Amino acid sequence: MAHYPGCAMKTLIKNVSKAASKRAQSVDPNSGRCVIENCSNTQGVHAVRVFDCDIEMEPDVLGSLEWAWGMIQGSLSLDTRRNILFVGESVYELYRSKKWALLPMEEDVAQFFDKFRIFTLGRERFPKIERDTFQYTLLPLDALEDVYLSRQSMEGARDVTIHDFPYNTFPVITSHVDPRFVILHLSQTVFGDTDVNVRMELIEKYPYLDEAWSLFETWTGGIPTHALKDKTYICHSSGHDGTSTVLVDSTDCDGSRTPVQRNRPLPKPTFSMISSASGDEYDDEQEEEELIMEASSVSYTASLEDSEEANSSIDCVRGLHVNKRHRYLTSVELSIRKENVNMEPLTWTSERISEWAKECTPQASSERPPVRRSTRTRKKPKRFL
Repeated sequence: MAHYPGCAMKTLIKNVSKAASKRAQSVDPNSGRCVIENCSNTQGVHAVRVFDCDIEMEPDVLGSLEWAWGMIQGSLSLDTRRNILFVGESVYELYRSKKWALLPMEEDVAQFFDKFRIFTLGRERFPKIERDTFQYTLLPLDALEDVYLSRQSMEGARDVTIHDFPYNTFPVITSHVDPRFVILHLSQTVFGDTDVNVRMELIEKYPYLDEAWSLFETWTGGIPTHALKDKTYICHSSGHDGTSTVLVDSTDCDGSRTPVQRNRPLPKPTFSMISSASGDEYDDEQEEEELIMEASSVSYTASLEDSEEANSSIDCVRGLHVNKRHRYLTSVELSIRKENVNMEPLTWTSERISEWAKECTPQASSERPPVRRSTRTRKKPKRFL
């Protein structure tokens, strides 16, 4: 049995936020309906990530993908709409159990290789994904003889088609999901969790699965040492310079829509940033959250200014006044500063040391201390006769 070390990363099916689900639904050609059964989203449709991994356990995975895909460091988010798939309740658990996956078209896999399909394309020649929809095939990864799939023909129609294992009659699936995420999930599942006999049968039927695995190894192989000196990968400024692909597509994953993945801190929200953005640039939930954060920040600063004199010397007034050593001043020091008293830090000089020594030395008293009389009684000497 072959060993596939790249599949050691743990795959998770985490809950997708409502904002991410809304972003994905806005570009989904099926309008959020189940990609398999085509049932309405009112029948318990789940939004799941196609490719998912534990970033805390595998922090270099996204950085490696960003390098391989010609992106800027820290710009990739797994909550991009191109990585979110809608599945119904009946096939949701099967997807979690890795019983089925989406198989991309062969040309969608071949586009990441050279014309001889031998070498994978590097960062400089990596193709841009400009299409809005892609074609996929339902690929069962386990024996599902007792599972049949029902698919509604069209929205609002009562015509339902039943498909039995191995689902050869199942129609081609049209989805907004990016084939790169599908390749990652498919390779990680087939070469890491699928039975070896099933895997060999799948490779015999779809030989380009080996190419998908080669892409997985290349894309998750790590960041080269010279990447930290590449200006198209490391972004030192607060904004992008436009020399590299920022995210999966320009309309999907800009900073105002899909959250930035990691490493690069988000700028603090200001009223100018929020007021300059139109309603279309932000999702309702994100905009409301930023407004709440901004209002909380302003009210907190105002409360500190109002209670400056009321704060004790222990609590201090944080963030309002600092001295030259960047230490926060207490309320006592603030009151002294208001009286125009010099707040320069004390330095030990010879004069200051001598004055301190004089203060510590006890002064001699001019009065003579009273004579102490002894309380012992004198015994008369004995006389010897």
